[in-house]
Amino acid sequence: MDAIKIQKFTEEEKQSHDNLLKSFSLVFGAKDAYNIGLLLHEDGVFFESMNKTRVESYFFNLFFNKKEIVDHYNLDIDKAISMDHLPGEEVLIFRFYPIDDERNKLLKLPIEEKVFAFAFNFKDELIYRIRKPKKYIKNLKEYERMN
Repeated sequence: MDAIKIQKFTEEEKQSHDNLLKSFSLVFGAKDAYNIGLLLHEDGVFFESMNKTRVESYFFNLFFNKKEIVDHYNLDIDKAISMDHLPGEEVLIFRFYPIDDERNKLLKLPIEEKVFAFAFNFKDELIYRIRKPKKYIKNLKEYERMN
């Protein structure tokens, strides 16, 4: 049977990862594809097969395609932990939901809630991998209680 390796991080690495996630949250919320690129590792692998250049294009299209994230949204950001085939990776969940105001009613656009969840892996103080987790949990209190 193969041994399971648990990756441990120093306090400095944890702080670096936390800073990267905060920065990613800010630039994703601001729809800033250029600055997302500055957070990414040059040799990283994103969404299973994309390189840095392709993922920058992906985010640009996501931000500025009229069918995705429009300007008439509120944004909530939650943290979670992946519980799929790569357990323990940090997950950010971005929930864009319509602003319920008169301006939206006048626009008469079908604005639906959009949710994006991304799991992250880090290398050299940059984001090395971004993927869409299959399963994640927001609340670790039950797991902490069991241990």
